[in-house]
Amino acid sequence: ARSRCEFWQSLIDNRLHLLPVEGLFDQAMGLAFQLKHGLPDCLYLAAAGNIGAGLITADRTLFERGKAVQDRIQLLAGIDPH
Repeated sequence: ARSRCEFWQSLIDNRLHLLPVEGLFDQAMGLAFQLKHGLPDCLYLAAAGNIGAGLITADRTLFERGKAVQDRIQLLAGIDPH
């Protein structure tokens, strides 16, 4: 248990920022309905949009659908997640 705590503390110390899902849930639900895509992926889209970050994915479907709402989404070429 101690090593897990040290691991998380190391991530936080090295500029990892955790976002609460509760603040993104409504936005992600809206995206899921709009894009006809799964909620977990839409949470990533919502989070990236809220912090002004890009999103890199190997999921071509997410990439194609996500382009409608996230102009900084990129497809990681050469990797087939399925």
